[in-house]
Amino acid sequence: MMIIELKEREDFLENAKRNRVYFRFQKLLTELRMRELPHRIIESVNQDIEHINSTSFTGRELRKSVKRKQAKILKLLEKELNIVPKKYYLTQAITVASAVTAVLSLSIQMSLEKMTSLGKIGKIGVIIAAIGIAICVPIGFVIGLRMDKKAFKEGRQLDMKYSE
Repeated sequence: MMIIELKEREDFLENAKRNRVYFRFQKLLTELRMRELPHRIIESVNQDIEHINSTSFTGRELRKSVKRKQAKILKLLEKELNIVPKKYYLTQAITVASAVTAVLSLSIQMSLEKMTSLGKIGKIGVIIAAIGIAICVPIGFVIGLRMDKKAFKEGRQLDMKYSE
């Protein structure tokens, strides 16, 4: 079973933003056609393409629909086959590191405020956040890069960025 073609539509060609979304989705489909995918994945992708091909959406609604379908396909590939776009793990690791830094700096600042009789000491929270970012984000960067390199070596990386 093959992945079906995405129909060219006037809506995509008239507007630069929609044009980029269309070509990004086309690039994803081209990447998928070069891989051996399970039948259930191909069926799911084809359903999404058929939905886009048959939709009456135009303009912004069409662009949003295509972006949602692309995100859905990428999520399915990651979940079922561990196939990810370039810099996927890097983005995930930096996001997690930033969130951990924010939570830790807030909790430390709140505990320091309760322990001291000085009241609010906001500068300490900023200093703690800066130190946390200086430590956690580079660690996340290194971990993400290693995981992306591993995915590339194992042939699990698509030749496209998620936000491309």
